[in-house]
Amino acid sequence: MSFWGDLKKLTAESAKAIGTGVELLSEVAEEANKASERLLAETRVARLEKELAALAEGPGSDPVRAEKCGQLLRLYDELAALGSGTSDVDIVAKKGLISQDLSRQSARKLLGLIESLEQSIAKSRFSLPVQEINQKRGLLAQIDALLVQLESGDQAGMAGRFFARKKALLADIAKLEWLRATEEVSYFSSGVQFSRIGKYDGKRHGRSEYWYESGGVKLQMEYAHGQICGPIFCWREDRSVLFEGKRLPYSNLELTGYLRNGARVFQGELGPNGYCDLWFAGAVHAGSVWIENGRVRKLGFLARLMFSFSFWRAYWRLYRSEGGPTLMDETLQVIRQFDRFADDLSLLAMGQDPARATTVAGKTMTVMGLDS
Repeated sequence: MSFWGDLKKLTAESAKAIGTGVELLSEVAEEANKASERLLAETRVARLEKELAALAEGPGSDPVRAEKCGQLLRLYDELAALGSGTSDVDIVAKKGLISQDLSRQSARKLLGLIESLEQSIAKSRFSLPVQEINQKRGLLAQIDALLVQLESGDQAGMAGRFFARKKALLADIAKLEWLRATEEVSYFSSGVQFSRIGKYDGKRHGRSEYWYESGGVKLQMEYAHGQICGPIFCWREDRSVLFEGKRLPYSNLELTGYLRNGARVFQGELGPNGYCDLWFAGAVHAGSVWIENGRVRKLGFLARLMFSFSFWRAYWRLYRSEGGPTLMDETLQVIRQFDRFADDLSLLAMGQDPARATTVAGKTMTVMGLDS
């Protein structure tokens, strides 16, 4: 072989040998690094295991134990990844013991919370069944969480006792559900029924009715969870319709007032912003009264009325006609009755009872706006 050939071969073999040496050194360094990491992890595991063994179990130590248990679980995972001298079976067994410790801690915490909730429920004086239902549902959720812990841990023997408590709670809640719907009935001092109000969870729900002391129905309204949702009817004692209306989607009340002959006196949308059309004697249209930001625009209405020639001509003809003055008097009565009833109506719209007591000739009576 030539000089140059020998030199080339020597160079190639040298480079190969150096490369192999570098690889071997890298493997040695990597193994040394892993050994160092294993040693560090094993040292930390041993330290934490000793600390846990010395730490007494109990509610007071649970936060510290939980933190150390979490650290140990992470270190066991590191040891398994590093391939330490500890067998996988040992690591799995140790992790199982730590998981049981955490389960006992969680169970103790839930037991304390359940005991606190039971004491709170026992001491409470609930004004509505739904309040007690909500409290007991919260207690039920904690018992369910505890049962999960008991079944997955080493305390399965306690589960039967809490299954019985859960069953009793469900029975209590079922009974309370029947008490959510109520009916309140009140009476005149004479013993005649004054009102009957359906409620659910303390709010008006279903029909609310009021009667005259003579026995006739005065007012009837439909509610859904405290809000007017259906028709409103108000009758005179002779059973003629005085007012009728309904709740509009945007919270205004649509209301119409009638004479005994069925002719309209007013009709409109009553609320913070709305309007009301007026008819005199149910025959002469006087125009619209506008409501803006809760204020009735009276001056604008009166100004338009003063300069309406067609209104005054129709009004004069009506006044001169037979029965015209009587109809005008009845119109004023309807408007005055509504004026007296307006405050009660606003309370009724909010689901509140406007009934109140008044004394007439030494006799106490239960009344609403229409009676005052």
